[in-house]
Amino acid sequence: MWHRTELSSKYDEALHQINSQLEYWPKFLVHKSKQRLTKLTQLLIRSRRLEKVESCKIETIPARHAQRDARTERKVCLSLLGCETLLVTYDVLPCIRPKWQHALTKVLKMSYWGV
Repeated sequence: MWHRTELSSKYDEALHQINSQLEYWPKFLVHKSKQRLTKLTQLLIRSRRLEKVESCKIETIPARHAQRDARTERKVCLSLLGCETLLVTYDVLPCIRPKWQHALTKVLKMSYWGV
């Protein structure tokens, strides 16, 4: 009935191969085969072009994680506001995880400006 043949990597030669291999097939199927070849060729061209361009990878954070981080940051801020000795000494900064250091600096600014 039918068999798989490997097409040339050159687009024009592949189109000629499709014409010669499917010479007696219905024109609609020949046309669909050519469309499929064109679509795959364009996909390969686009993917090669995108590989050349270096772009930053966008990482999504699940909503649960973002809410959890916001809750923890709020708790850190509240606990630091309640403890005046921590606000006076800056020795606490190295022992706090880097993720929460911005919360501590925000609290320190708030206490300095009296907000």
